[in-house]
Amino acid sequence: MKKAEIANGLLPYFSDYQESIAKEKSYAQKAVALTETWMEKKQVFTFAQKELRKIEEDKQQKKPVWEQKKNNLFDALKLADEKNVQKKLLNAQKKTGEEIKEKLLDAP
Repeated sequence: MKKAEIANGLLPYFSDYQESIAKEKSYAQKAVALTETWMEKKQVFTFAQKELRKIEEDKQQKKPVWEQKKNNLFDALKLADEKNVQKKLLNAQKKTGEEIKEKLLDAP
């Protein structure tokens, strides 16, 4: 009789223990499923990231050609402007030199 009483007294604790083991297994299964899902998502994200990086690198490789052409055009325009400025300065100096020369020749 004593064994039956002890068993009946322990039964609620044992059933709680079984429930907690079942919950733990359930949580472990959910954790495994979530981990697998996360790994799949991570692989997809990593692949997409690599693809975007590759596309960006391709753009960067193509961009310098266009940038160089644009820079060459800007440099050509700047050189043309500088050349015009230098021509104007040279013409102004020639004119001033000729005026001074005329004044010296006209001087008595």
